[in-house]
Amino acid sequence: MEKSIYILLSVLLVTFALTVTAQPVQPFCFDNQNESGTGPVYQVAQDSRGLHWLTTSKGLYTFDGYRFTPQTKPAIALLYTLSLQPDDVHILLGGANGLFCYNKQTGQTCKIPGTKATELRAIVNVPTMSGKPQILVGGHEGLFLYQTNKLRLLSKTPKDIYCLYSSPRGVYVGTLHGLYIYAHDRCTRLSIQGLTPKDGAEAISSIKADEATGKLWLGTFRGLYAFDTYRNTATATALGDVVVKDIDCFSGGLLVSSDDGLYTYGPTGLTHYVHDSRMASSIGNDVVWAALYDKAHNIVIGTDLGLSVVSGNNFCSVVSLFSLTGLSSGNNIEHIYMDSAHTLWMGESGGLIKNESGGQLMPTGKPSTWFRLENSLHSLPCNHVRCMKEDSRHRLWVSTDKGIGLYDRKHDKILPKMVVDPATGINVPWIYDITEDHEGRLWMTGFGEAVYVVDANQLEDSKYYCKALKKINCGSNVRTGWQLVYDGKLVWVRTDYGLITISPESGKLRTMFKGKTYYLISDAKRHIWIATEDGLREYGAQGNLLRTVRFAQSLQQSAIVGLMAIADEIWIVTPTTCAIYSQRGWRAAMRIPKVRANCCYYDQYHQRVYIGSNNGIVSFSKNWCSATNIGPSRLILSQLWVNEHPFVTKDNSLMSLTDLQLEHSSNNLKFLLSDLPLKQQAAGIYSYQLSGFDNQWHYLPDLSEAIVYNGLPHGQYTLRVNRLNGFDGTGVEVFRLNIDIAAPWYLTWWAKMFYFFVVIAVIAGSINLYVVRGRVKKERSARRHVMEESAKQMSFYNTLSTHLYTGLSHVMSGLAQLSQKGSNRELALLGQQTTLLNANVRQALDMGQQSNQVKDCPMVTINIGEYSRNVLESLRSEATARNVRLSIGKLDDGMHYSVNIIEWDATVYILMRSVIFYSERGALVSLSISHDPENKYVSLSLTSSKLDVDDDALSHFFQRYSKWSDSHEQQPQDMFRVKEYADKNSGQTSIQRNSNGSTTLRLSLPMIEEAENMKVEQARQSTTQTDPADEKLMQDITKAIEDHISDLDFNVTKLQETVGIGRKLLYRKTKQGTGMSPVEFIRFVRMKQAAQLLSQGKFPVSAVMYMVGFSNSGYFSKCFQKEFGVTPTQYKRGS
Repeated sequence: MEKSIYILLSVLLVTFALTVTAQPVQPFCFDNQNESGTGPVYQVAQDSRGLHWLTTSKGLYTFDGYRFTPQTKPAIALLYTLSLQPDDVHILLGGANGLFCYNKQTGQTCKIPGTKATELRAIVNVPTMSGKPQILVGGHEGLFLYQTNKLRLLSKTPKDIYCLYSSPRGVYVGTLHGLYIYAHDRCTRLSIQGLTPKDGAEAISSIKADEATGKLWLGTFRGLYAFDTYRNTATATALGDVVVKDIDCFSGGLLVSSDDGLYTYGPTGLTHYVHDSRMASSIGNDVVWAALYDKAHNIVIGTDLGLSVVSGNNFCSVVSLFSLTGLSSGNNIEHIYMDSAHTLWMGESGGLIKNESGGQLMPTGKPSTWFRLENSLHSLPCNHVRCMKEDSRHRLWVSTDKGIGLYDRKHDKILPKMVVDPATGINVPWIYDITEDHEGRLWMTGFGEAVYVVDANQLEDSKYYCKALKKINCGSNVRTGWQLVYDGKLVWVRTDYGLITISPESGKLRTMFKGKTYYLISDAKRHIWIATEDGLREYGAQGNLLRTVRFAQSLQQSAIVGLMAIADEIWIVTPTTCAIYSQRGWRAAMRIPKVRANCCYYDQYHQRVYIGSNNGIVSFSKNWCSATNIGPSRLILSQLWVNEHPFVTKDNSLMSLTDLQLEHSSNNLKFLLSDLPLKQQAAGIYSYQLSGFDNQWHYLPDLSEAIVYNGLPHGQYTLRVNRLNGFDGTGVEVFRLNIDIAAPWYLTWWAKMFYFFVVIAVIAGSINLYVVRGRVKKERSARRHVMEESAKQMSFYNTLSTHLYTGLSHVMSGLAQLSQKGSNRELALLGQQTTLLNANVRQALDMGQQSNQVKDCPMVTINIGEYSRNVLESLRSEATARNVRLSIGKLDDGMHYSVNIIEWDATVYILMRSVIFYSERGALVSLSISHDPENKYVSLSLTSSKLDVDDDALSHFFQRYSKWSDSHEQQPQDMFRVKEYADKNSGQTSIQRNSNGSTTLRLSLPMIEEAENMKVEQARQSTTQTDPADEKLMQDITKAIEDHISDLDFNVTKLQETVGIGRKLLYRKTKQGTGMSPVEFIRFVRMKQAAQLLSQGKFPVSAVMYMVGFSNSGYFSKCFQKEFGVTPTQYKRGS
């Protein structure tokens, strides 16, 4: 008996506790935030900033009111519980794989080491005397202590812990096997009367304290119990046979999460919320894991599919038409009006709704009335309602597309009326707006250019038709009149053409504004306000323009759906935004919650604002929009995407990020911000700018939209976000992020330094090129001048040599003819002198080439032996000076030969003089001339007992250009002329080293009568065995170089083209024939020619330089000195 009485008393106490702590509960409207990536949400917590933290099957997430953001790596999954630590920095996470600690500042997660722990489902902070809480963790293995960043097992009993609750008596431990209490360092099982093990009631899943009664609410796998902690008794509640997952308290009682939806348990009874696919506002899923009643009085519910949120905003309510009427039909509300009886009227395309809730927009015992054309009890002339207006006699007029309706309050009906055009007698069906003047007349406008004035009493008394008192045409430019406002003196008409005024007395029209307009109202001062495309215009009582308020450029495209005059403020409403303008300027701006606005209305009696939308209506107190209640002081960066991938910070949490550094390729950025809209604050509107990239502020009406910048160049930027105070673009900064995108390597400072030096080098090179070109131009001019002067000198010397050779040839021919008649000593001496004279003329005037006059000298028959003896005698003094002895061997004095006397004299002289000069001191030089009748050759031989020529140089002795004679540079260099003479006359030259060490040089010439029939191939039988083809090729190469000796641009390529052979063959043959490469050979020929010209002393060094193909004196001197060991000037002076 006592036990029954005790149970009855416990039930009564529970009921009383719910009665005194709970308030009337309104039906929940769920805003479902489903995110497939999160999986089931097991627990929800809210930090000091108002951000919600979620443990899910995929790890730790945050919900900022717009989106879910993962905070842990995918490897950390299946988290059951969390505990926000008092430092507001660390979050302890319990999951299937142990205990983790998350740092909100750095965004890093670490696993807590220590004793093995799995399936951790409960964490509790236990107060201590030191002030530092003791942290207990419950899991599969038992009860753990978290201390000094380690996890230690306190008690192996009990196991399978599901929940923990700290109380003054100790820590209550809920497990699958009953309720325990941990106190004095040990766990004790509690024997609870009323919990039966058989039906699963011992499986404790949740514990929640009731501060009013000191009782605990126990959620079990078999329902909800009230636990008396003093008597250890549990009392069953009306919520039985339900698997309870979580319990939380809210203003209306208890929130009970279960596998079968959400329950509320309070004094009004038990309410069950389950998912209904027909209603978007039903709970998102029936499997509810947890429910949190947060600081802003929102109920945030974790389900298998994400979150379901019940807004706790007491200042703002969003009501669907279904909630008002109980009907599923829709209506796009575009006109709202409240009459003097505080009845709210809503109308547009679907009819007219009357709501008598006194401005609270809550279902009452009497549902809202819906007037429609097809409703026989509450009919309308037409479902398309344009406006509702109450006149001074409290008659409510409803304009539609088929006339006027008058509301009959007594019978709750709308009586149809039709205005008739007084001029044409035609009905005026389309009435868009109505206003009343001071005489009680109704002014009406609609489709067409006219405004009609109607007697309200006559219209009321008419059965249907009523002729207008007068018709006023607004002008041919007007097609439609949208709005009418009477300010006590003038009727203002907003038309598709602009804004006009009409004088009620005279009917005079005046155009006030031309252009597109949006809305027209009159404030408390009877000033007229009109919204245009670029701002607001205020007109005084006399129709004078008082002020113009311009909108920011980024906001000018927003269509304005309504204006409201509230006290001394003008509220401007767009589909997404409400801004407030006062006499002191812009005061505040807010985002319209939940809906897209079609119209607005201010209820002065209840001081509430109504926003009409598609199938719903929003209402809020005008005080909700105070500047201090709009948006947080700072926004948070909830997500950052870089190149379409989530950005993960290394050292800082994304929400605490102030500086962002990126590589140059990471330049496609998307920022997602949040103002935590689940707070009891009105959501602000924002604008943003990326300074350093653009100077324009961009309108951001909704933070669910991302801020996107693609293809940013490298550089430093600052992303600024301002909360706007209105439509002027100004505001308060609520977010700032410094961004540094690194330059690519080719734009780094060191690369720029390199480019700088390259530019400097290019400039210097350009200047140098300019200078060089100028110098080259000057050098070319000088070269041209020098070459012209040299050519004149050459011409002079050639002319002189021609004359001298002409005279000399006559003298020498005469002497030769006299010698044929008889020889004497005087003739011999005279012949010797003419030979020396010929040599001197040749050396002085030939310029390296014989005169054409020499080649054209007549042929003279001479005695070869006698002539050769005379030439040798002419060199005796030079031989004596060099200590060389001369001897004349066998001479055939009867041998006569026809020769060009000048050429023959020069050839024999050169041959003899060269042998003398190349002979060593004390040598004996012998001359012999023989005749070979069989071969019909005349041979002139010179034998030197000591010829200073190396064996390997013998084959080059008759070449014009060779290296063998470098040591004899100041000795005769004309042996090539002997070879040329022999080739010209089908003869041959030879040089051979004899067995006794002597050397014999031989010039062999065919007899005159056989010369034309002789072939060169039969005559080339010298000891050197030179290939005639190679010899011919070398002659061509030498001639090509000599012909282009003064050409500055003549090089190996041009030599190759001139000779007509390939580069490799040219190199091989030149190397074989001269021992030099083609480049070296060209330079060597130039140097030899220069040496010859300098030795003559007729030209200055600069002229010689140009004549042998050089343009730079320094380079010419360098090459010459390398070849001859002295400078050109020194060489000339030494010659």
